[in-house]
Parts: sequence; structure tokens; C-alpha cells
Amino acid sequence: MMLKRTWGIVLLAMGLALLLASPTVRAQGAFLNAASSASGPAAAGTATSPASQPVTSHIQLTARFHAGVVDLNWECDLPAVAAFRLERADHGSKNWEELGSLGPKEASFKDTNVKSAGAYDYRLSALDGGGTVLDAAVVTPIQKTILNAFKGDVVTLQDMLDFQFWQQSVNTLVLSTLAFIPKLLAALILFGIFWLIYRMVRRIVVGSMSRAHVDASIRDMLGSLIKWSVMGFGLVIACNQIGVEIAALLTGVSIIGLAIGFAAQETLANFIAGVVIFWDKPFKVGDWIIIDSIFGQVLRVSFRSTRILDLNGETLVMPNTYMLANRVANHSTHPMIRIEIPIGIAYKESIDKARAALLATVEGDERICKDPPPSVVVAQCADSSVNLVLRIWTREEAIERTVFHDYLEKAKNALDAAHIEIPSPHVQLFLESTPAVAMLAGESLPSLR
Repeated sequence: MMLKRTWGIVLLAMGLALLLASPTVRAQGAFLNAASSASGPAAAGTATSPASQPVTSHIQLTARFHAGVVDLNWECDLPAVAAFRLERADHGSKNWEELGSLGPKEASFKDTNVKSAGAYDYRLSALDGGGTVLDAAVVTPIQKTILNAFKGDVVTLQDMLDFQFWQQSVNTLVLSTLAFIPKLLAALILFGIFWLIYRMVRRIVVGSMSRAHVDASIRDMLGSLIKWSVMGFGLVIACNQIGVEIAALLTGVSIIGLAIGFAAQETLANFIAGVVIFWDKPFKVGDWIIIDSIFGQVLRVSFRSTRILDLNGETLVMPNTYMLANRVANHSTHPMIRIEIPIGIAYKESIDKARAALLATVEGDERICKDPPPSVVVAQCADSSVNLVLRIWTREEAIERTVFHDYLEKAKNALDAAHIEIPSPHVQLFLESTPAVAMLAGESLPSLR
């Protein structure tokens, strides 16, 4: 029952549209002719049809039909006008008949007993003192409707009481709706295409970032950025398709975008630096790095900053631009990391004996790699010591500093146990035999004879 009622309503609406179609087509054509002539009147001295009138700006002529009356209004910027001549012809013909001659100060005229809006065309000619046509404009009236009130036209009580006013309003509304539906469908199709483009681009970008183990907050942020960029552009195209004026809107958005860009230069720079970090991958979340003498683990990389947890348990927030502008040592990219423990022995001690004592401290420690094996090398022959370096390898970069401190203590204890001297810096002073030294020592000065 509900289905039959729905189809009945649809058929009734279609019948009403067809019933009103024939008088509306003529009114719609009159409206289009009036719109074209209102944009600019015809050239002077011509008597052509409204569709062939050249555009000029000397006479602005408008015509409105309501309740059997055509209201003609005009403006003219020609300085030497002595009179106006108003003519009328059947719509589309060239059989002009003069309605009257008007003074140069007059700017309106009413033509009564008119059957319909598109029955006649009107031509207004500006004449000089000798009767020569200076300029002319042709217009076809449009009928007042309730929709014209939204365009600034005045709707009077007489218009509201006229049946043709309401008939024309319904006709115009139906035709406007029927003309708008294809534009709306085209706009929806375009918007749907841009939605598919957004889904495809987002799947590619976010999928690649997921495989690269990029932080989830970054993936969400870039997904939103892609969404607003693609869908925003699609919305602009769709609005333009249905006739929405978007030039002013785009201009305002562009100005706002420039203002935001200048005000947030640092934030944009960090955002771009964050994108570079994601794609170049100098480090990732979980890596142990050294930057500016700070050793710590990367906790998170956001669109603005990088967070590092140091060995003191402090979370350091570094701008992404700082992370790219400074040297970063990544201790997690290679499977193994080498740890060097420096220690010095006296020149009189045996290097081989010290090497054996140091290598003995490594035996049995599961944290130390067997391949490559630990080694002890001479790093420098300094002023007061021979500097040795114990080199060991580990696979756990997180315990790098712990292992370093453990073996620095073990190296000291091993050399002490082997009775190998670890010299401290000292200065040896030699004094020559001079009179001043002898006097300080309490010796008698030699005779000067």
C-alpha cells in the first residue's frame, strides 16, 4: 500500500511538471534573453534581435513583468542625450513600433495590458539634439516570482494576489530543480572519484609507513593530511560544478594559509624535518643513539620533535630540525658494537704482560662476543705512560655503557694484581749549580778576587 502511494505521488509530480512545462519554456527563454541584454545594451542605431546585440555599457535597461504590466527602468551615462525613444516589437521579430518619446531626465516607463512576460521585446534609443541615435539597448522582460525576492527584487501585495505570479514561481522552481539535478549528480560523481583517489593514496602511503614501522601517531597525522588535501580539492571542484562561486573563498583561504605559514615557520620546518627522518631513516623508535654527547634510546618520533630516554631516566625532547642539523651516531643499525676501555701503564712495564692480564678479565663473560675476539692495542706513547686500549664487542647496545664501566674497573684491578704500575702524571725537575742555588742551599759564595 505504501509503495503504491509513493508511486502515485511521483506520477502526480511528473504530471504537474509536464502540465506547467509549456508556459514555462517561453518564460525561461524570456529570462535568458533578459539576462543577456542586462549585461550590456546594444550598439547605437541597430535594430537587430536581442540575441545579436553587441555589448556596451552606456545604457543599462531592465524590464520586469507582473500582473499584466512591464516595468522598464534604465540608466544612461551619455552626456549629450536630448531624448529617449522607446519601441516595442513582438518577441523575436524586428517590427518595432514606437511607444513614445521620453525626456533626458526620465528613467522609467510602464507598459500596460501585456499578456505574458515574453510577449514583447523592448528597445530604448538615446538621441542627441538632431535626432541621431547615440546608443540603444534591447531587453525582453522577465516575470516576477517569489524566487526573485532572494535576488533583491521588490515583491508587492499586488504581485502576491496575482495567480500568474504563483504559477510562474512554481514553474521556475520546478525548472530550476530539474536543471540542478544533473549538476548535483555530476558533483557527487566527481566527489566520489576524489574519495576513491584519497583511499588509494592513503592505502599506499600509510601501508608503506606501516611496513617501515613508523610511529602510529605519524601515520594518523599523514593520513589526515592526505584526506583534507585530496577531499578539500574534490569539494572545491564539486562546488564549482553546481555553480557555487568559489573564487572569493579560495582567495580568503590562500591569504589565511600564507598568514599561518609565516606565523608557524618553525613548526612547518620541524614537520618537514620529521618527514625527512621518516623516509631517510637515520634512526627509528627503539634505536640507541648518541647526539651532542647524549646517549639514549629513541622513544618516539612525532611530526614536531624526537623524544630520547637517556641513562639517567630523563626524557629529552629534541626538535626534528636539531636532529637533522647535528651529528647522530646510531649504535643499533649494526648487529654488534665495539666498546673501547683505555688504560695506561708505565714505560718500564711489559706490554705483553699487561695484555695478558687485561684479556684474562674477558673470559667467561656471555655479554662479550667471541668473534671478533677481544684485543689489546697500544693507542699512544704519552708523556708519562704507554696508553693501551682493551677492545671488546657486544650485541646488546643497551648495555654498552654498563659494560664499559665494568671493564674499566676490571682492568684497574687486573693490572694491580699483576703488579703492573699505572703511572700518574708527574714532573721531574733538574737544578743546575748556580750562585743563586748555592745561596739557597746555605753554601758560602766563592771569592770574586
